[in-house]
Amino acid sequence: MAFAKAGKYLQKSIRIGGRVRTLYYGMGPDAAERALADERIEADREQERRERLAVEEEHRRLYDEEQARGVAVRRIVAVILEAFGYVRYQRNPWRRRAMRRGARSMMPAVRNDPGPPPAPKDVEALIARVRAGEPGSLPDLADLAKVHPRIVVDATTNDLAWCARTYLAQDLANGDEAGVIGIETRLELIAADLAGEGASLALQLCAEVVAYSWIEYWTMSAAIARGGMATTTTMDLRRQDAAHRRFLSSLRTFARIASLEGRTGKFAEPFK
Repeated sequence: MAFAKAGKYLQKSIRIGGRVRTLYYGMGPDAAERALADERIEADREQERRERLAVEEEHRRLYDEEQARGVAVRRIVAVILEAFGYVRYQRNPWRRRAMRRGARSMMPAVRNDPGPPPAPKDVEALIARVRAGEPGSLPDLADLAKVHPRIVVDATTNDLAWCARTYLAQDLANGDEAGVIGIETRLELIAADLAGEGASLALQLCAEVVAYSWIEYWTMSAAIARGGMATTTTMDLRRQDAAHRRFLSSLRTFARIASLEGRTGKFAEPFK
């Protein structure tokens, strides 16, 4: 703060590096005005610094969430690929695991004739009893899942990939319901065209990740372009770079699995 020295001069002590220096404003009303203007400038700079730190902290939080989501998606894909007989050592490409002789005979038998599926209302009633905590209902649902797994899955879970696409489409469309349908359809077309007809479940899952990563990267790029470089922060660029790396990583994984399965095609066509 500025203060009077010997009743004449206005001065202020400031620290520059490791040394303390004295800034003189002079005497009289003009010196007081200069000191007051200096204090206002410093207050504005401090306010800008705090706002910038708050924005950086928010972007850092979003970046950490996106990193965690990327790790979670990779783990889910890895579980599915391992279940389909793929293996990955360290950071090498995914490849089919060699099946030992006699391993097929050790696999559990699959029931060929599970019988007719129950009616949807009966499945819903059973799920309602499980959620109500009725004794004996949970083992019944587990037994039903063994013989009719798809029915139980459809009745008890949601498509997480669809949820992610819908939430992002609603945010991008900004209240335009037609826009939401258009974005969802666009992503579904990209995933379907990438995987192609008769694709394995592993390839379909990878195609969905590629489609979502593609729109995620361009969404961040559009936000940066809309705001302009003057307002772009370091965290904005880091989030854009992380989204770009996720997109390229998902595309490489898709291409490797497609190659392993002997499926070739022009993978760039769905993005035109």
